[in-house]
Amino acid sequence: MLQPGQRAFWYAFGPRESRRRNVMLIVDSVGHPVRYSDLRGDLRGPNDSSISAANPPGPRTSIALNLLDQSGMLRNAGVGPETPALQVRGPSMLDAANLGTPARMIERILKECARRPG
Repeated sequence: MLQPGQRAFWYAFGPRESRRRNVMLIVDSVGHPVRYSDLRGDLRGPNDSSISAANPPGPRTSIALNLLDQSGMLRNAGVGPETPALQVRGPSMLDAANLGTPARMIERILKECARRPG
């Protein structure tokens, strides 16, 4: 849920029926990033009619970062047994290659969305 003055930016990669990545960035009232999430892989939801025993969910990575307190969670699913969520902390998480270097995506979103009105 957005707090007063916050804005959300959402990037979806790929066509709706086969989307492979969704990125969301929440900024505060002056445009500073406060939250970031990145979902990659098989993005079908649990109630998707295309999921079956013959077509089970594929690998999926979920990254959620709270930029205010420099903490976050990473989870991989769909590859063997469920994996536990891993916690990440500190400013280096924004430049972590294993998280897809969130700082680069945040910079891209802010740059591209600053050119758009509203």
